Amino acid sequence: MGELTGFDKVGAAYTDHSDSARGRLRHDLIERRLLAELPAQPVRVLDGGCGNGEMTPRLAAAGHPMTGAGPSAWIPAAAAGRLDARPEFCPA
Repeated sequence: MGELTGFDKVGAAYTDHSDSARGRLRHDLIERRLLAELPAQPVRVLDGGCGNGEMTPRLAAAGHPMTGAGPSAWIPAAAAGRLDARPEFCPA
């Protein structure tokens, strides 16, 4: 196994925080701020350091084509799991 990145070491704790009331509030506030800054028409967005994939589907649900990227091998699976659990975040 390769060397763990910093996010690999704290990933479970970050996910737990993201799923807590405080974490959800934080994500809601960030989503609101990002949507206020993005143009109304769809623009391509790179979510660099997307963590466990919380913000990527939120912005995709607003119509923005999204690409999530992060340094850890488990990040794509975590983000895909969020998309599978919340199909309303995926534009048709």
